[in-house]
Amino acid sequence: MSVEDAKVDWIEFDLDGVLAVEQEKITCSEDHEKALPFEPAILLLKAFKEAGFRIRINTARWEDDYDVTEKWLNAHGIPFDELLVGKPQYVLKIDDRTINTRTLKAVDKMGEILGNSRREIAVALANMEKDYDKFIEENGGK
Repeated sequence: MSVEDAKVDWIEFDLDGVLAVEQEKITCSEDHEKALPFEPAILLLKAFKEAGFRIRINTARWEDDYDVTEKWLNAHGIPFDELLVGKPQYVLKIDDRTINTRTLKAVDKMGEILGNSRREIAVALANMEKDYDKFIEENGGK
């Protein structure tokens, strides 16, 4: 799927628990600097970026944490076009466009099973929305 084929050219990633793995309880902004980068998610993000998509990182971190968050992303070579802080917190998100971190493990497993690269799997995931829309259209849905 190319960006031209996409309805929207943004891919959004959460930060903590997806791109960043916190090693201890966060008590201040500086604790965010100690987070470890989660490579499978970062590689997926980079595959989408290389395919021409714009990357938005949306985090529940406070606005006061913007600078330390931007510094962490840059230090770990994570490309992004937009960084949003102050995302509402919730127990569960029900959404038609969400992939959680367990899905990232499935991406690696799919690659092992199919013999595809993580990039090829990322492109396949991007195509799923197009395929879903086509299925709905062919079956009389909206």
